[in-house]
Amino acid sequence: MPERSTAGAEEGQGGGRKGHQAADPAPDPPPAAPAPRRPAAPAAPAGRPSAFELDIGGIIAKSTVMAVLFAVPPICIFLALHHYTGNVLAAAAAGFGVHFAILAISPRIAELLIAGGRSGRR
Repeated sequence: MPERSTAGAEEGQGGGRKGHQAADPAPDPPPAAPAPRRPAAPAAPAGRPSAFELDIGGIIAKSTVMAVLFAVPPICIFLALHHYTGNVLAAAAAGFGVHFAILAISPRIAELLIAGGRSGRR
């Protein structure tokens, strides 16, 4: 068997073992790109409070008042008519009619509740 020559290994031409070579320092990583900025939230219209001005207690109180105003009068009318006439169909029709009449004016009711809440704070 022929013997291997290590002469090429010392010169860096391949074959055999490579000698100890100084490692090149790793190149610096590119600078990090700045984080994208979020667009600013649009300002609330002048007549409405922003989300930061509302408190959860006020929201719960106002929504409870609105729910009571929308539900209790039709239920009372339904029960009264059903009790006095015994006709469920007529009582249900009257109750639904009152319920939808109240829902038709619900934006005005909501505005009154919101305006009433703001006047008490400022």
